[in-house]
Amino acid sequence: MLTSGAPGNEIEGPMATVILGGLLTSTILNLLVLPSLALRYARFEPSAMMEDGAF
Repeated sequence: MLTSGAPGNEIEGPMATVILGGLLTSTILNLLVLPSLALRYARFEPSAMMEDGAF
């Protein structure tokens, strides 16, 4: 069924590759890259948050 030769199915393989690539890229970006950039360049002090009783 996945590799059926029906008309119009020749676009589904490359489209699935692009969609999965985008999902994987955005997942890696959100889980690894953005938090490390936030820790590197953000202007906050974790000790100030601890004093307010937030944690």
